Amino acid sequence: MENDIRLEDVGWKVLRQRQVNLEKLLMQAIRAAAAEFGAVRLIDLAVGTGRLVLSTLRSMPEQDITAVLQDTDPTHLDQGRQLANQLGVTRVRFQLGDAFDERELGRMAPPPNVVLAAGLYELTPDDTKVLASLRGAAAGMAPGGWLIYTDQPHHDHLEMIGRVAVPREESPWAMHRRLVGEMDALIETAGLSRLERETDEYGLFCVGLARRATTS
Repeated sequence: MENDIRLEDVGWKVLRQRQVNLEKLLMQAIRAAAAEFGAVRLIDLAVGTGRLVLSTLRSMPEQDITAVLQDTDPTHLDQGRQLANQLGVTRVRFQLGDAFDERELGRMAPPPNVVLAAGLYELTPDDTKVLASLRGAAAGMAPGGWLIYTDQPHHDHLEMIGRVAVPREESPWAMHRRLVGEMDALIETAGLSRLERETDEYGLFCVGLARRATTS
């Protein structure tokens, strides 16, 4: 019992640090895109209920940001719309969309200069699907655009973290690890370059920042 409690504490600790790292790199990418492009066009490929990105947008009123927030679950989109109304975030559009559809992502219009893929790639063991998503994002984003993504480089206690990561009424996450080198290889194959990487003290969760070259 004591070990279970301790492991659950570790799970919450690394999830909180993952949130901090996501916010840090997302805000960094937004500021970089604003400096280079002026207007920031952001898309979240699998937004869930949208609390992270909506809270970030609310905290940066000085930036010229429009956002598209997509998900495959209409319930999540409805919850996101309600949250956006509560937070007073108005320059957002919610839509159904498949984060693994390479062709759909490659046709994003207007091309985003910030792409967020959080809590996505670590939920599938299929590298082909992950690569399709990365290729679509790279093809569809503006040259010089940024990608913020998450992955799971370490496997200890994945089942426990999958339980604490979701509300009690939902099914636990089935999480899959990829070594840093494996994820970097997928990023590079898709035509992107990883610039930064943030992780927690246990090395369980990684948040990466990658970029498409400024020329096609």
